[in-house]
Amino acid sequence: MCHCQRCLLHMRKSLSGGVMRTLTIEVNVIFLISTIFLGSWSTVLADEGVTLEMWSHWGNEAMKAQFIEETIAAFEQQHPNVTITLRWIPKNLLYQTLQKLLPKGLGPDIFYGDPYPVHIGKWVAQGYLLNLRDKLDWSRFASDSYCPLRYSDGNIYGVPVELAEYAIYYNKDLFTDAGIIMPSSGKFTDQEFLDIVKTFRAQDIIPVAVGNQDRGVASNMLFQGLLLRFAGVEKLMGLRSGKTAWNDDDIVAAFTYMKRLLDAKIFPDNMNLLKYHEGRQLFVEGKAAMYVEGTWFFGKIADEHGALPAYLAHRLGAMDFPVVSKGKGNSAIERMTGGCYLIRSSSRHPQEAVRFLDFLTSSENSLRWVRYTQSPFAVGGKFQEHIAQPFLQELLRSREDITELLSPGIGSLLTQQEFQSWTRDVGIAFMGGGISVEETIRRLQRAQK
Repeated sequence: MCHCQRCLLHMRKSLSGGVMRTLTIEVNVIFLISTIFLGSWSTVLADEGVTLEMWSHWGNEAMKAQFIEETIAAFEQQHPNVTITLRWIPKNLLYQTLQKLLPKGLGPDIFYGDPYPVHIGKWVAQGYLLNLRDKLDWSRFASDSYCPLRYSDGNIYGVPVELAEYAIYYNKDLFTDAGIIMPSSGKFTDQEFLDIVKTFRAQDIIPVAVGNQDRGVASNMLFQGLLLRFAGVEKLMGLRSGKTAWNDDDIVAAFTYMKRLLDAKIFPDNMNLLKYHEGRQLFVEGKAAMYVEGTWFFGKIADEHGALPAYLAHRLGAMDFPVVSKGKGNSAIERMTGGCYLIRSSSRHPQEAVRFLDFLTSSENSLRWVRYTQSPFAVGGKFQEHIAQPFLQELLRSREDITELLSPGIGSLLTQQEFQSWTRDVGIAFMGGGISVEETIRRLQRAQK
């Protein structure tokens, strides 16, 4: 194990036995991680058993990590000839390392991936991912959960695990102190929401926390909910086919409303200098009135016992996005596919890797996932009855009148060029006050062509 100043890698044995969790990784030279991991890859013969290498994001999310580790332990117990070596690696470092190894036919057997063309589309095109279309029973999955992983050749190149919905989380005490009363519907109007932003700014409280430095789309999470309310499901689905243009009146109206929120200073002044987790921490510590994130938010802040941070535990609420006057999507929400697992096409043990992902996504494990993470799973039906956190129950009540789903999510409707513009031009430049509504629309239109 390397202990040089430029690499600090702390690991521990998990309680599930044999699984390694990365607690801290500080790396300035990517190949150093590659060297560490390459040195441990299995070359054992078949009669000595099989070792699968698995790399994953989520190591800093206690409940998700516990779910994955316990699932691996249960699988190994049922398949004593298979050992899975799990490495928890921060997402950005994970992608950077895979970019270097996959072209060489190297890398883990199983690894985490986000289901967006900008992330895994090039790996599909270059043949680095195993086609899973005929290797799993897809009937047990929500059909729209694997849609982002199905490409034009009809093949499916990954297994969806996490589903999520964006929500607005709020500090009940700050709302009460400001004299803001939550409507019985759990939804404010667009004008009421703008007034709330102005109220908190007048009190020198950040209305909505966000950190954009290492996740350019973080500031877009609020906007995606608003965009859906203005434009509706049909128009946003039309972005994929080109039927809907970015200069559509309803889309422009959504950007115009967002500009009013930006002018009211809805976000921290230094949001593009704050990291993703730093933005979240502003809210967790009571320095911001609201925060927008997917329903994976619970997993980000809960400890290994499923307990919320002490300050937030009795102050946390959650609500739906504002209702928009004449909006076409007031009865719609976005449900997107989040974390997925992929198999390297050059893996020496593809059958065992497929067998594990099949086990991971069993109906039994889908219920465990919901109980552990309080977030939807790609397998199974209704998850609402297994949501125990009061703030998420409040969110579900605010969405009882929802009749439409935009699924698998806006990110999966965009081309690689549009996604890059969505991150760079919308998430960073427009949300940071650097460009106008008109210029933002022009850049998105250029990316769409």
